[in-house]
Amino acid sequence: MDRSRVFGHRMREHRLLGGTAADAVDAVRAMVGAHAQIPSAADLAIGLRLRAFAGAGEGLTRTFGPRGTVHLLPTADLGHWLPALAAVPGRGAADPYLDADRIDQVCAALGPILADGPRTLVELDEAVPAALGSWAAEQVIPDFGGLAARWRRAIAVAAHRGVLCFGPNRGRRTTYAALPEPPAPQPERAAVQWLAGEYLRAYGPVTAKDLARWLATDAGWAAAALGSVDGVVRDGDRFDVPRTDEPPAVAGTVRLLPYFDPYVVGGQPREVLFPPPVRARAMTNSQPGTRPVLLVDGVVAGIWHLARRGRRATLTVETNLRWNRALRSAFDDEIALLETLLDTTAQVVLGEVAVGGHA
Repeated sequence: MDRSRVFGHRMREHRLLGGTAADAVDAVRAMVGAHAQIPSAADLAIGLRLRAFAGAGEGLTRTFGPRGTVHLLPTADLGHWLPALAAVPGRGAADPYLDADRIDQVCAALGPILADGPRTLVELDEAVPAALGSWAAEQVIPDFGGLAARWRRAIAVAAHRGVLCFGPNRGRRTTYAALPEPPAPQPERAAVQWLAGEYLRAYGPVTAKDLARWLATDAGWAAAALGSVDGVVRDGDRFDVPRTDEPPAVAGTVRLLPYFDPYVVGGQPREVLFPPPVRARAMTNSQPGTRPVLLVDGVVAGIWHLARRGRRATLTVETNLRWNRALRSAFDDEIALLETLLDTTAQVVLGEVAVGGHA
């Protein structure tokens, strides 16, 4: 694998190199979804690709994306995304807490309930059992050290069926809402082919195991999905889309990526993207994205943390990088952008990041 070519293509596709995103929708589409468990991190990921503050806005839907985690997805692409995610093995299948018939019942009940407007989980914990019976309220689902109502097991499935998405928060409380304009779903095979193609575009070359990890599914299904993409190129166990143009050079590029930035969460192979000197610090239990990272020449070269105090902040950067004048200048430019995006003035400290990774 020619690393400079691969990272040049990937950084350009992610709008991190050789130009910027046209708008927030273009930025999220380029990333193949923006991880939005931490909304501020998603906003920063978008801003870095626009090189200006934008944040999530019109044209984006907050819902359950790859691996069942919270993502921002382009609203116009939901007709592809939702049937593709619903087709992933393990999504929507019966489990020990809720069988397939009851999953169907919950999904059917949520539509009429949400037709009256967004609801919090507390409100849904009353409304769903009222519609379906006491079994839906049984406290059986492990949930942050406690137990949650049985019906909640179907929330992500309902999202992938187009029944709901995240609504506007009420203070600190999450709400769920009906999709304002339910998309016309594509046939399952076409949707899966589309999603596999988007993953190849942004992250190729990849193996079936890479796609399986990104979607939390089995490699056999992932191999069939990748093999179905029109024009796919295969070299041994690696798949890619045709790339005939020359990628931009990555030498001397510096980026400060936030928590769960898709470039590192979906990027493979991990041993190349996270070289040994920083791997243990940049990942938590082999999971990427749990720390903001310093990206140099397309590869993780350190971690960072920003501690804000009003309009001022301390930016701690932990790296073994050997600085030269060009890298330091690129680093200073990235800090200036970060200050603009976060509306702060940062004092930079090169040293150990004492804060642990995000769970």
